[in-house]
Amino acid sequence: MNDQHVTAVAIIVQDILLFVNAFLVGWYLFETRQIRRAAEYQAAKNQELVHAAQEQSESASRPAIVVQNSGGTLSAPMLENIGNGPAIEVEWSLPNSSFAGVISYMRPNAREILPMEDIKPVYEAGSQVSPNAASIECSYRSLAGWEYSSSNAYDENRGRYSTTFSPKVRS
Repeated sequence: MNDQHVTAVAIIVQDILLFVNAFLVGWYLFETRQIRRAAEYQAAKNQELVHAAQEQSESASRPAIVVQNSGGTLSAPMLENIGNGPAIEVEWSLPNSSFAGVISYMRPNAREILPMEDIKPVYEAGSQVSPNAASIECSYRSLAGWEYSSSNAYDENRGRYSTTFSPKVRS
């Protein structure tokens, strides 16, 4: 064998090794891409689990503000937190009237009589829209920062409030 044959064989071996090396690098890139996709999928699933855990935790300690009569059907309305968690910055208002206010904190089962002498402002506010249409609107936050609201419609015929809660929103 002369030097030209050795050089030719070395070039062929070098080309084969270069091809194998290119194949291995391509395979490595493919596997790395699969690992990245799996990591992204796992991160997305982890986020879903964290979100579900936050919702579960919030539902266990969520506030719920309702309006009730504070005594007889003619006495001033009262806010009550019937939820399992405290309500923060409870804003209440009687639409079509000047009655509104803020209660900074209401612990679970806490009651707060609204600053009205009696239920007359509720009747007056309801009569401005249509008969039997009075409501007291409330918005508040939980300790975790979720925002809630409730609409408490007064039924004049039955002398009680009916509450509708809004969906929660993460602030």
